[in-house]
Amino acid sequence: MKLTQEWMTTWFDEFNRLYFKSELPRPRLYISHARQRLGCLGYKVRKTDNGHSGAQAYDYRLGLSNYYILQEWDYQNILLHEMIHLLIAHNGWQDSSVHGTLFRQLRDRLNHDCGWAIRISYPTRQLTVNPQFMQGKTFLVLALQTRDGKYMLTVVNRNYGAELKRQLARLKSVESYGWYLSSDPYFLDFPQVRSLRGRMVSREFYEEKIHQFRTAELFSQGVDL
Repeated sequence: MKLTQEWMTTWFDEFNRLYFKSELPRPRLYISHARQRLGCLGYKVRKTDNGHSGAQAYDYRLGLSNYYILQEWDYQNILLHEMIHLLIAHNGWQDSSVHGTLFRQLRDRLNHDCGWAIRISYPTRQLTVNPQFMQGKTFLVLALQTRDGKYMLTVVNRNYGAELKRQLARLKSVESYGWYLSSDPYFLDFPQVRSLRGRMVSREFYEEKIHQFRTAELFSQGVDL
């Protein structure tokens, strides 16, 4: 589904009418490209005369991310998640934490009574990146197997590839390794490292990725380092 501000406005107003008695102020709705936060509510807190923070929040901003390909159902649940935050902030209610007892009670009520599936958090690792954000992106991937049977994948900062290659040549604990160029969205949330560290994966997953590297157009085991 293509996320638009028109869609956000339509569903915000509809949910406000259905579940919040049309009492929520419509925030400034915007589309973000965030990788980790699929939804976000921001606001300011009005100051009291004596300079201390008051309880009245204002200038609300509610954003949804289009960085991943999501179905309308997913966006609706994320929007409702942020609207619960808005309800709590607008009424000046105190909760035990960001997603504390009050938030969970309101979330559970919508899920149980109205059939929604609002979550506390939305893991992004298994999501598919929107193709518009993948254009021209390639990653220098180091795939490494240790002598004690561990498998590691990492994305290397290209300025440090030659140094890591020299370090690998001196390590007796390394069974084998390979350098690859990849445009796989799986590596988008990897930090581009400057030292020998990465994500441990299963042997099956490791071998699957190696096979993908070797059949992709961008495969290059002889990467110039």
